[in-house]
Amino acid sequence: MAAYKKKWSKENKARKNKLASEWKKKNSHKVLANTRSRQALKLNATPAWADKVAIDYIYYAAKVIERVYGTKWHVDHIIPLKGKNVCGLHVQNNLQLLAPLDNLKKSNKLGG
Repeated sequence: MAAYKKKWSKENKARKNKLASEWKKKNSHKVLANTRSRQALKLNATPAWADKVAIDYIYYAAKVIERVYGTKWHVDHIIPLKGKNVCGLHVQNNLQLLAPLDNLKKSNKLGG
């Protein structure tokens, strides 16, 4: 089933994006709840000693790369904030820049 989904997604990118967009519009409350939940999780995972300037710089670097090269980059938590067996912190040493496809492959798993 996973192989079929992957193949379908690859062959139907425009259709997949349209369906996702329609779902988000119809379920904006779910999207908002998920976003707020993730923001709260990140906030709770940010210790007082975290270098917020360094964290902001990593997100800034992702945006600069996007502007300069025209390719989007994700800021990924190496150790997920909410993993199956481990929970990481929102600190500069736990962040890395990943290409979107690599980040989506990694999902909510440890490493990367």
